[in-house]
Amino acid sequence: MEVKRWFLALLLIMFNTHYLLVDFGLISITKLTVMALCPFLLLSFHKNISKPLIIALLYLLAIYICALQHPAQFRMTTIIYTALYVFLLVTFTTILYSEENVLTLNFAIKLLNRLIWIYILVVIAQQLFILIGIRHFTPLNLGGDSYLEVNRVPGLSLEPSHSGRIMCVAFYAWLKLNEFQKGVKIDIHYLWAYERRFVLTFLYAMLFMGSATAVLALILLSFYFINRRSLLILPIVLIVVLFINERVEFKALNRTIKMIAVVSEGDKKSIGKTDGSAAYRIYPIINTIESDISKKEFWIGNGIDSAKNKLGLIDLRKSKIGNINDYGFICYTLLLLLIYSCAIYRFFSLETLFFVILMSCTLANVYYSWGIMIIFTIIRYFQIKYECGNLRIEECDETE
Repeated sequence: MEVKRWFLALLLIMFNTHYLLVDFGLISITKLTVMALCPFLLLSFHKNISKPLIIALLYLLAIYICALQHPAQFRMTTIIYTALYVFLLVTFTTILYSEENVLTLNFAIKLLNRLIWIYILVVIAQQLFILIGIRHFTPLNLGGDSYLEVNRVPGLSLEPSHSGRIMCVAFYAWLKLNEFQKGVKIDIHYLWAYERRFVLTFLYAMLFMGSATAVLALILLSFYFINRRSLLILPIVLIVVLFINERVEFKALNRTIKMIAVVSEGDKKSIGKTDGSAAYRIYPIINTIESDISKKEFWIGNGIDSAKNKLGLIDLRKSKIGNINDYGFICYTLLLLLIYSCAIYRFFSLETLFFVILMSCTLANVYYSWGIMIIFTIIRYFQIKYECGNLRIEECDETE
């Protein structure tokens, strides 16, 4: 059991970070190696055929068949790469449910807490190094990127927006698991009384890593705390934040405010002009809504990388959510079935909101997307036990 527990911890940390000394380039050989081992570990740890495994195999078979309909664009390496990520999630889920208490509640809370703390400390350290003129220091995840500034750092991932997503979801998971442990919803009063330093440093890192996505993530995270009492406080907090923003010129917040205003108008051209980075997340959603469902391509796709131009860049005019552009809506439906059978417990939930807004309804072949699904899987696991009354007291009091 200990081996399983630490293996799950390894997967959680590995796919929610991108450390230059371990992961080297954009595609991590270290992560690829671990993913390649997952199918074999799945067989060794659990020999029964599970529901997630059946859905995963159907999904992979479907994308293979749909990709074959466009032989000129068919690329087996892409199918295999997708399969590795799919088996990563299925392996994590299967091992987690393989026997009682593989992952205990107390252990999971500590693990998430330490992951967030590491992110916070790395962000602060990176800011200090850049402040004294050091922009390239690999042990601290500084690769000398052109975007680096004191108020724009990557944290423990490839870029600030990745860190913003991961930290937000990890903090949400930490809140939910504490809620299950204590039997009551965690409120702002509790956090201020018992977790003040943790919360304030978390907010600092999220607000000053220089990511509009991180600011948007905080807005979504605030929905967890909404009740009658907080509805009276939120307008005051909003006024204070806007007042400070007028004097500090907070770039990430300004980008978020402008983007929300433009998106509400529904003008795609204005979105692209306002924030090119955000356009890559918003265009696919709009394009999917505007799709012609009478066309065969909507259901079986246009082929692998069909949304890319000759330079290999995403053509925002063609891109759609998920893998609809490549493999079609049928395959995307199977992907959603996989997500909601492994990771997200309820459709109407904050997890779904994070998936829609922070991830653009997409589960791409990118480490943080699947890392976030791993975090959702942990929430789902303990939520089921909590609601069924099977969350044992020993799990809460146990010292790991």
